[in-house]
Amino acid sequence: LALLRRSFKDIKIHLSTQANTLNAEAVRFYRDLGVARIILARELSIDEIARIRDEVRDIELECFVHGAMCVAYSGRCILSNYMTGRDANSGKCAQACRWRYGIREISRGDELTVEEDEHGTYLLNSKDLRMIEHLDKLIKVGVDSFKIEGRMKSEYYVGSVVNAYKRALDAVLDGGFAELTALSSELEKTANRGYTTGFYLGEGDTINRESSKMRGDAVFAAKVLGYDEQKAAILVEQRNAFKKGDVLEAVSDGPDFLKQIKADVMYNTDGEPVEQAKRVQEKIYIASEIKLNPYDMLRLCRKDTDGR
Repeated sequence: LALLRRSFKDIKIHLSTQANTLNAEAVRFYRDLGVARIILARELSIDEIARIRDEVRDIELECFVHGAMCVAYSGRCILSNYMTGRDANSGKCAQACRWRYGIREISRGDELTVEEDEHGTYLLNSKDLRMIEHLDKLIKVGVDSFKIEGRMKSEYYVGSVVNAYKRALDAVLDGGFAELTALSSELEKTANRGYTTGFYLGEGDTINRESSKMRGDAVFAAKVLGYDEQKAAILVEQRNAFKKGDVLEAVSDGPDFLKQIKADVMYNTDGEPVEQAKRVQEKIYIASEIKLNPYDMLRLCRKDTDGR
C-alpha cells in the first residue's frame, strides 16, 4: 500500500476480500493507509456490517451478493494451486473442494473412504451465494457496491445473473420489488450448486451435502447477433442444440426480457431451412416480430427440451 501511494498518487485502491476485514478497527486501519474501498469478508452478517458502517463513514464498503463460495476462510485456499498448479488467486481455480476425498494415517498407508451417501462426501462443497431477495437490507445498512462471483463462468451465466441483479437493484431503488418472483426464478435457470444466504442472516448453512454437480433449469441456446428488418427475423449464433418448434426465452437488458420466441421458421444464411440447430456457432435466422439486440441471448428451459 505504501508503494502504491508513493508511485501512483492518484490511483484508487480497493482491498480484496482476502484481507478478511471483519471489524471497524480493521476498516479504519486500511482507510488510514489510503484504501478507498474495502471488499468485506464473506463471513460477516448484515448486523455486523451495520455496526462497521455506524463506526466508519468515510470509506466505501463492498460485499459479495451472488456466486460460488470458497470453502476456505475469506477465499484463501491453496488446494487448486497445490494439486493442479492452477492458482485460485489468479482466477484459475480448479475447484478441488468439489472432489471426493479419503483419510489416510501416515505411518500405515491405509486409506479410509469417507462417505455420506453412495456418491461419496461433500464436506467441502459450498452452496452458491444468493442475496437477490435481500438487497434492500444491504443498501439500508450502507453497502456501496455489490460483487458477483463470475470467475471461470460463461457469458450466458454472467449476462443472466448481472441482468437479474441490475433489475432487482433498480426495483429496490424505485421503492419496490415488483419483479422479485421472476428474478428469483431467473437465477434458477443459471448453473448453481444450490443456494444459500451464507452468513448474512446468521444461518451459516453453506454446504451442499447432496451433490457437487452444477445444475440449472435452462441451457444457453444461442447468442443474438442482430435483427434483420427486411427478413423480420433474429440472426443468432448457435450454442446448444434446439429444434424447430422449440420455445426459446429471450435474455435481454431491454423491455423484451423473458419474452418467449417460438422457433417455427428457421433457416441458415444461405436461405436453407433448418430443422435442428446442432452445429456449434452456426448462424441461423429465426422468424420473429420480437426485435432483439446484439449480445442478447436465447435459452431453452429444460422442461421444454424433451429430456435432452
